[in-house]
Amino acid sequence: DYYDRFRGRLMFPIHDVQGRCIAFSGRLIEGDTKVGKYINSPETQLFKKGHTIYGLDKAKRAILKTKSAIICEGQLDLIACHMAGIENVVAPQGTALTLQHATLLKRYAEEIVLCFDADEAGQNAAIRSMDDLIASGLNLRVVKIPHPHDPDSYIQEHGHEAFSQRVDQADGFFDFLLQRLRASHPQNTDKDRMLIVQSMGQAVAKTRHAVIMDTYAQKTAHLLNVDVDAVRQEFKQASRTPAAAVQLRESLSPMASDEPEAHLSAPLPPLPHCNAQEYWLMKLVLSEEEEEPLEWLFSHLDLSWIQHPIVRTVLVGALDAHANHKKPEAPEIIRQCDHPEASSFITEALAEARSIPSRERQYEELLKRLRNRFIDHQIQTRKSRLATLADNSEEQIQTMTELMSLRHSKNQPLTPLAEV
Repeated sequence: DYYDRFRGRLMFPIHDVQGRCIAFSGRLIEGDTKVGKYINSPETQLFKKGHTIYGLDKAKRAILKTKSAIICEGQLDLIACHMAGIENVVAPQGTALTLQHATLLKRYAEEIVLCFDADEAGQNAAIRSMDDLIASGLNLRVVKIPHPHDPDSYIQEHGHEAFSQRVDQADGFFDFLLQRLRASHPQNTDKDRMLIVQSMGQAVAKTRHAVIMDTYAQKTAHLLNVDVDAVRQEFKQASRTPAAAVQLRESLSPMASDEPEAHLSAPLPPLPHCNAQEYWLMKLVLSEEEEEPLEWLFSHLDLSWIQHPIVRTVLVGALDAHANHKKPEAPEIIRQCDHPEASSFITEALAEARSIPSRERQYEELLKRLRNRFIDHQIQTRKSRLATLADNSEEQIQTMTELMSLRHSKNQPLTPLAEV
């Protein structure tokens, strides 16, 4: 039987920055809560969740005027804000904020204000957005919405002026993070203090600004009532050995393990084998002299396709440089890589005396292979999930629909670089 992908859902058209409809999103109205609350159209050449910001076509003028973009979690929150006259509001398309999102917003804004739900999931969503937003160089603040509200319900109950006041009083991101870490580790044990210091050190080190690092070393020391020089030393150590620090999502979990912290002194994991396509893409990007191929590449590349940590860092650095109209420079990108083997890995790649013929065809072929490898993995994951689902269940139908969408995406051609 025919199954409507958006059956029983409230529909939202998704537009690109120019206001052209490129996809749809559907919110579950009622029924089985086991299926996702939101689903989107399948990804195509025009629509990629990691590149698309909901409402930007309507909000971009207000964002340019205020130099600030407010990020909500969903479409209903965004619509409530716009109806209340707060127009510089956008939302990610059902995914964590990516570097592509941040790069797009940087064209219009100097500041990002995260305004997520007051529940645990909403607050952790702000944390998940950290890496790529910090890498973008945008100023970050976080709005405090009192529990159990989201922006929509808060505006309905308290009005737009009260909401705007909360936006104006939003904390700086690192102040928000420090408060979250403290709330997650309230016991003031040695273990709690170490987790807070190392997590803060690893986070602020991503800014690569000594003043910010020192400011939050002092704030952390004051909050924990410890010596500021000791915190500064831990911050320096955390910035050199990021793998030794506990991951933020683990640090923020109230159910964190009480086992001895062997990981705090563990060595960095060995560098994984680099896929040939990822290696050559890195080499192409770092040796690229023209702006147009990079523009094409970054409009098509999804960083989730890249698995190797150094290659990913190189591409993030190159994307950031390109967004600032600079040529990607290997020495600068090497400084951004935390892994001790990064310098030799990148230098050896550039030192190889191999010619790179037909660069346009190379870009297209590499991206196609990387995309298809990623899709193949997603297909296998869903096939494994299908084996565990009951016949004719809503979840089985949705998983089968996702499989069809993935197979369709794999057959979609990339727009040839020569036609751009």
